[in-house]
Amino acid sequence: MSFRSYRREVSAEMTRAEQRALEKIGLYVDGEAVSRSPVISGRLKSSWEHEVQEKSVIVANNTEYAAFVEFGTSRQRAQRILTGSVEENVDNIRSITERELHRVGG
Repeated sequence: MSFRSYRREVSAEMTRAEQRALEKIGLYVDGEAVSRSPVISGRLKSSWEHEVQEKSVIVANNTEYAAFVEFGTSRQRAQRILTGSVEENVDNIRSITERELHRVGG
């Protein structure tokens, strides 16, 4: 009787599944942030982007005033665009992850 290890193949497929999940989560949260952004000039709404880095995804906005909109100021209430996009969608984010990981070996 011989034994064949598929550890490397399974590990590689798990890594690909993680990357797919992170990309889909980035797209999802990015889209949520766009839909929650107030439209004044449209610059804030059009400046959301995401980037997968190893085992994480970064969703950010490069406008100089995005942090003021997110966290508020002494004269403006916080709008929690990005924070709300994540916190209010934990179940959806978990589902994306589960769906991608369940595809491994299937």
